Amino acid sequence: MRGLARRIRSFARLSGPRRRLFLEAWLLLPTVWVALRLAGFRRVHGAIEGRPLGAAGGPAPGVRAAAVEAVRLAGAHAPVSVNCLLESLVLCRVLRSRGIEADLRFGVRHEGGRFLAHAWVESDRVVLNDRPDVGEHYRPFREPIRVATRDWR
Repeated sequence: MRGLARRIRSFARLSGPRRRLFLEAWLLLPTVWVALRLAGFRRVHGAIEGRPLGAAGGPAPGVRAAAVEAVRLAGAHAPVSVNCLLESLVLCRVLRSRGIEADLRFGVRHEGGRFLAHAWVESDRVVLNDRPDVGEHYRPFREPIRVATRDWR
């Protein structure tokens, strides 16, 4: 019970905009998790990327950093297992809804006989939810992942 009380106090200390970001991310994580399993990556990513950008007046200062922090915090308390792909898809959705272009990036590497893949988000060529040198550890695909726009019904 102490852990729950601590979490509630931490949430209460967040500012109103940060609370909204956290709640949005916390609700999106299991939603996107289920959607990935039912509809697959292409459809989920296409739905996120195909959404028009929100907030035509431009994002408020600091919203990128606040969104990254909110998604990371929500992932720590999510009712599903969060990996780099899920976190990155949700971050793209949160950013796009606030008028911020966000690119989902993938990189690969071969290590110890294993093929490893990783996902992260960039905006204006700046890595948002990973180390700035992630491209030195994973060989990134040359272009951000784009999904052809078409009706998936």
